[in-house]
Amino acid sequence: MILDKIINKFNHYMSLNTIHDKIIKSQHSQKELFGLGSIIEQRLINTEDRLIHVEERVEHTEERLKIVDEDKIEDMRSRLIHIEDKINRLLEAELIKYNKKASLDVSPHCETEAFQYDYGIFGMWFTQNYGAALTSYALYKELEQFGYSAVLIDLPQIGGRVDHIMNTPDRMFMKANTFTTEILDVNEANVLNSICDSFIFGSDSLWGGGYEYQLYSLDGILFGSKIRNGKNIVSFSTSFGSWEGTSCSSVEQQYVSMLLKRFQHISVREKSGIALCEEEFGVKASWTLDPVWLLPAEEYEKVMDSEADLPDEFIFAYIFQPLPDKLNMIKYLSDKLGKKVVFVPDLNEEHRRQFGEFKIYDFIYYDSMTVPVWLTAVKNADFVITDSYHGMCFSIIFRKQFAALYPRDGMGRFADIQSFLNISDRINIRSTDEIEKALFRPIDYTEIESILNKKIEHDRDELRDTLKKTRVKYMDTLIKELEDVILAKKILKKLN
Repeated sequence: MILDKIINKFNHYMSLNTIHDKIIKSQHSQKELFGLGSIIEQRLINTEDRLIHVEERVEHTEERLKIVDEDKIEDMRSRLIHIEDKINRLLEAELIKYNKKASLDVSPHCETEAFQYDYGIFGMWFTQNYGAALTSYALYKELEQFGYSAVLIDLPQIGGRVDHIMNTPDRMFMKANTFTTEILDVNEANVLNSICDSFIFGSDSLWGGGYEYQLYSLDGILFGSKIRNGKNIVSFSTSFGSWEGTSCSSVEQQYVSMLLKRFQHISVREKSGIALCEEEFGVKASWTLDPVWLLPAEEYEKVMDSEADLPDEFIFAYIFQPLPDKLNMIKYLSDKLGKKVVFVPDLNEEHRRQFGEFKIYDFIYYDSMTVPVWLTAVKNADFVITDSYHGMCFSIIFRKQFAALYPRDGMGRFADIQSFLNISDRINIRSTDEIEKALFRPIDYTEIESILNKKIEHDRDELRDTLKKTRVKYMDTLIKELEDVILAKKILKKLN
C-alpha cells in the first residue's frame, strides 16, 4: 500500500513537471508570439510610412505630368504657328516665281525676306567681276532647272565693299535675271535662317584670303557661321583662292574645321582644295568644274545683247593686268591677224584705274560692258586673248580660238583645266613666240568637248544627287513637323 502511494505521488509529481514544462513552453511561445506581433506591428508602421511616401510621390508625379503636358501643348502651339507660317511662305514664294515668269512688270528681288526658299546661294556676284557674276548665275539657273527655288544672298562686305554701289553691270544683270535678297550686313545674316531652308556655297574664291580675312573681317560667314544647326549646307566648286601659305593658330584651324564638318557635301574648284580640306580641316571633298560649265552655250545666248555695238571682225582682249608686255602681245596678235582689238578691263574699279594708264595702242577701248555685251563679245570674236580664268572658260564654252596670258594671281585654277583638257600651248603664255605658235596650231574642239561633256555630266549628276539627298532630308523633317501639327491640333481641340 505504501509502495502504491509512493508510486502515485511520483507519477503526480511527474505530471506536474510535464505541466510545468508545458507552461514554460507555453510562456515561451507566448513570448515568441508577442515578439512576432511586435515585428508585424513594426512592419505595419513601416508599411504605412511607405504608403504615405508613395502617395506623396504620386502627387508629385501627377504635378510633374501636368507641367509636362502644358509644356508639350505650348510647344505644339508654337510649332503649329511656325509650320503653318512656313507653308504659307513656301506657297507665296511659288506665287512670286510664277508671277516673275508670267509678267515682266514683277521685280525679281522684291521683299524676298517675306518668303521661304529651298536654297540660299552664297557667291561673289556683286564684286564687280564678269566671271564672279556668271558663275553665280549659272549655279542659280542649274538649281532652277532642277526644280528648286533659290535666292542669291547679297553681302557686299564679302567683296570688301560697304558703300553698296547699286548700278554696276554685274548687279544690274543679276537683279534682272535672278532672285536676290536685300543687301545684308554680315551681322544681320542670321535672318537668312528664316528665309532659306538650305544653303549652297558656290564658286569663285569664296573661301580665299586666309584665316584673318575669313574669321575676323567676315566673322566666318562664308564657312556657315551664321547658319543655324540643323540646316542643310553644301558647297559646289568653292575655291580657296590664295589660301596657301597663310599662317594660323590651332584655334582658328579647329574653328574652320568644326564649321566645315557641318556641311553635308563639299566640292572644290581646284584640285589643291581637296588636299587642303583633308589635311588642314579633316573633311573630304571632291573636284568639280566651275558652275559656268554646267550651262550650255545656248543658255548664255538667251541673255546676250543682239544689238551690241561691236565690229564685224575683231579680237576680244579681256585683261585684268594691262601691263606693257601683255599689251605688246595683244598688238602683235592684232598685226598678225589684221583685225581690230576690242579691249575691256574687268569691272573692278582698281583694274579700270590701271587700265587708263596703258591706252597706248589704237584699240577700241571700253571702260566697261554690260554682262550681256561681254558675253556677246566673247561669242562673236574671231580670237580671244585674256589673262582671266573665266575669260578662258567662256572662250572654250563658245569654241573660240584663244590665248590665255600669264595670270595675275597664280596658276592653280588654270593648271587644272590645262592638264585636264591637254591645252598647255594655250595657257600661261608669256611671249610673242608663244602667241605665234598658238596662231598656227588651231584648237581641235572635237576631243576637248568629248572630255568636257563627260566631266560636265558627272558634275551635274553629283550636284543633282547632292541636292536631292538634301531635299529628301528636309522633306522628312517637314513631314515630321506636319505630323506634330496634326497631333497638336487634336490636343488643342480636346483642351478647348
